[in-house]
Amino acid sequence: MEKQLRVSFKTPMRLLTVCRSYRRPKALRTLLQSWDETHSKGSEIIVYLSTDDPKLHNYENVIAGRNVIIDDHRFFGDSINHVTQNIFPKIPYYQGIGDDHVYHTHGWDSLMIGAIEKETAGWGMAASNDLVEKDWYAMRHPSGEVYPWRLAEHLNGMYPPSHSQYGADIYFEILLYSIGLLVFVKDAVIEHNCWAATGKGENDENQKYSYSQEARNSFLSWFRPWRETQMPADKARLKEIVDTERAKRTVETDENSSDNPSA
Repeated sequence: MEKQLRVSFKTPMRLLTVCRSYRRPKALRTLLQSWDETHSKGSEIIVYLSTDDPKLHNYENVIAGRNVIIDDHRFFGDSINHVTQNIFPKIPYYQGIGDDHVYHTHGWDSLMIGAIEKETAGWGMAASNDLVEKDWYAMRHPSGEVYPWRLAEHLNGMYPPSHSQYGADIYFEILLYSIGLLVFVKDAVIEHNCWAATGKGENDENQKYSYSQEARNSFLSWFRPWRETQMPADKARLKEIVDTERAKRTVETDENSSDNPSA
């Protein structure tokens, strides 16, 4: 298959899920079916495939009638950034997800957006319950994450540059959690099939590469300089923005209460 963009979105759109799939047509079918059965009105999903995928022809029936981008090979984070920054920007909320997930909770998107609005003044990231971490607060590594356009725009792309999705959860935890911008939504269950980690089987080629030394080195070559030189300023700027937004919302709430004393 050649490069193509096939979309038929309904409007208005509140959330766009961008699913990166590579060499896993069967897993993608399962993910899409579970997404169809659980998402709320106003949410859409688009699948990103690569022209160099050796199993690309096996996707034909899976993606029939779906929103699809078939483009150059990009790793997970770069795919999500490309779609959300360059092709479909300015949608209120996004979700970046791999094809090794299964949605279980009806209205997961509304739950996660509600948590972002309530807990982070509309600026933070919500992590789903991926059924992997027994104690999420011990690790605080997000999965199935939902985040607003304003945060991605501020960071010039939500995901760090890397040759896999390795390390993105570490980056999110370090950047966002300490300033109150990473919230765990326990009731939004989006299962992450890390097969070896969960005892469900052996990792496939995708997951073996994601946890390879090459993938780790790719992430660390960016992450270490960022942590040492840029992280404090990034966190301070975000905290200032969010504190201002929270103060603004408090004033608006107080004014509305004054206008409606019986409310």
